[in-house]
Amino acid sequence: SITNKKGRSIRYGGIIAIIVVFTFINLLVFIGFIKLYARRRSNNMSYITDVGSAEYSDSAGQFMLRFDLAMISIATDDFSCENKLGQGGF
Repeated sequence: SITNKKGRSIRYGGIIAIIVVFTFINLLVFIGFIKLYARRRSNNMSYITDVGSAEYSDSAGQFMLRFDLAMISIATDDFSCENKLGQGGF
């Protein structure tokens, strides 16, 4: 290796320059990924709030029906086996 006036190796300065450039590029890529993640997360959050609004709701102005056990018992003929659609399980 060739030495300069200060006695340092020129090759040593090249290695330092490569390390600095490599670190800077990695830092830029890391910041880019953080910004991309933040943008996607904010888009997902805005979608979630939009879906919950009345503008996107199919049930605007409707109410949810609630059934009690007596109504279900009447509708199924007291849980008759004739109305059985299948067997439980996984």
